[in-house]
Amino acid sequence: MGLAIAFATTSASGIQPDDPYDAVIERTEEYVSDLEQLLALYQDTAKSAEHVFRQRTELYSSGLISRQDFEANRRNLEQLRNRIEDVRSRIAVSGTLISEARLAQELSKGRAQDQPVKEAVILHTGSALWKLADISLVEGFYVKHFGIPLPVSALGQTELHSRMGFDHHDAVDVALHPDSPEGRELMEFLRTSGISFIAFRAALPGSATGAHIHIGHPSARIAVATIPASTSADRPGS
Repeated sequence: MGLAIAFATTSASGIQPDDPYDAVIERTEEYVSDLEQLLALYQDTAKSAEHVFRQRTELYSSGLISRQDFEANRRNLEQLRNRIEDVRSRIAVSGTLISEARLAQELSKGRAQDQPVKEAVILHTGSALWKLADISLVEGFYVKHFGIPLPVSALGQTELHSRMGFDHHDAVDVALHPDSPEGRELMEFLRTSGISFIAFRAALPGSATGAHIHIGHPSARIAVATIPASTSADRPGS
């Protein structure tokens, strides 16, 4: 059966400096901060590019510039929009990593408690022996039921999880709110299939994003010694 979990905000004075989960969380939060700065830069650049493109469109319609010039501006704007979406996606994935790390931290310290169903997180432990390849069963159900691909945001161990020192090799994150019709149907399928999952209804304190469904058992940290030191090379745009 499902277990709902509540979280209390931990004060800075109560954090152990050598807590390995804190290392994962803090490093990811720094990465999100860098991404947010990069996003703002791309958005400002795209705003200017959109203005230029509108001008070029009028000039092209009037036959005053070549198709080559018009297409070059169109491609430039499209590239900027793609970069903005990529950064937004990275921010979202980073936020889910933070949420999952906070959950793992709470579980490791025995802070998780039974709470009413309306709390932030639902943890369901299934009887099936889950492995990453089983995601094809979930994808098949979702496509058959909704006619669209399962909105996977992180499949197994991503570069980001490795960089931040978090073990996600046997888990899948799905960008669905658990209280949405699709989220409820997916959770019911996972329950009846005996598949473990964690449903995050909202952002946890300090997380960069909100709801998602984590398929598989709770992730764990990678030994803190494997987390590389933060350098300028790790930061976006460097």
